[in-house]
Amino acid sequence: MCRIVHSHTSLNVSLDHLAHLLVLVSHYLGLKLPNEIVLSGRDNPYTSLRGLLNNRHMAARSLHAESPLVALARENPTAHSKFIEGVSMLALDIAWLCYSQGLHINEVEDACNIGHCMWKLLVAKDSTAVTNPSFGKVSHATINGYLASSRFEPVMRDFKLRYNLIADRIRYTLQGETIVADWDMVPDAEKETKAIRRRSVAGITEEQAAESASPSLRPSSLSGGGVGRWTRIRARNDGS
Repeated sequence: MCRIVHSHTSLNVSLDHLAHLLVLVSHYLGLKLPNEIVLSGRDNPYTSLRGLLNNRHMAARSLHAESPLVALARENPTAHSKFIEGVSMLALDIAWLCYSQGLHINEVEDACNIGHCMWKLLVAKDSTAVTNPSFGKVSHATINGYLASSRFEPVMRDFKLRYNLIADRIRYTLQGETIVADWDMVPDAEKETKAIRRRSVAGITEEQAAESASPSLRPSSLSGGGVGRWTRIRARNDGS
């Protein structure tokens, strides 16, 4: 199985840049985001977000992953969970900003694509900044366009995204990637595939050859219909 694995350091840098861009945009537009962003500095080495989790308590969450997410989930589940919470808070901030400026990001799937949301808002040819005359008209810094006033209350009335919805989706996606990362194809799968192809040339179809193969080497749904044997790769600290 082929997987694209991004370095956790690249992920950290990307999230840091997105957070910095979000701070700049919200500052210029005079908007107070749902979750406060604290950029990295002398007293805090990593960018973090501070806000309410599940409308219960205020918490600060870093956007920094100490190790690859798959390893972090196995070795330090608490840190992994807090990282997911931090990314979810950032995603909510971005979706909220976009919605306030007329780009209606109001579905969980769209909100989780945080980089694309910022690109659509600021860079795309059909971006809100170019096509929507109300871009920048509402904020928390002016009287005429004060977002919290009754006059502009309808602007955010239908915004339905919540932190827990985004966090659940991100957690579910990363858990799936963690499970997939624990599986790989054993070396003899390629040999078996070549043997079946040789029999096919001799007049035996691949389906017949696959039926005659051992059960562990028959086509698997995990391999997308190809012939191979999948096995779970034991982690270093996995005692099973």
